[in-house]
Amino acid sequence: MSSRLVPLLLVVAVVAMAGCATTNTPTAMQTATDIPTPTETATAQTTTVPTTTPTLSATPTATTTSEPTTVPSGDNVPVVLSSVDDEPHTLDVAVTNESAVLFNDTVTVEPDGKQTVATLKGLETTYRIQATMDGESIDENVTLYPGLLESQIRINDSGGLEYVDLVN
Repeated sequence: MSSRLVPLLLVVAVVAMAGCATTNTPTAMQTATDIPTPTETATAQTTTVPTTTPTLSATPTATTTSEPTTVPSGDNVPVVLSSVDDEPHTLDVAVTNESAVLFNDTVTVEPDGKQTVATLKGLETTYRIQATMDGESIDENVTLYPGLLESQIRINDSGGLEYVDLVN
């Protein structure tokens, strides 16, 4: 063995033995970064083993002061026409269910405009929403459910039709 390896093994053995010779008092868990590195001096080798006493403190329990989130019932949902295009657009829109016609008319939506044309009512009721514009059309069946906020026909920035459900 080399002359440097023997002192190093001696230091490792002392540190290992010091860790085994403890009292029954609980100690904090040490990581590799907590253990000091022994340093060599020209005259003598010394090893210092730190003694740590754990500090026990009560951790406060987190409490919330906000109201719990509630999900909208989904039985009163607006049908909204909106546009993010920079030109006005005219649409033929129909909103129906099995027993009634809620809306059937021609509507012009202004640039960056938004307007409600009907309100859907009755949880688990299915409605048919149809829109036609410049030869493009949308035909969607919408069933009301909890959390449904809005049923929307959107004119996108390229002038095309999109259907969007807004949900909580």
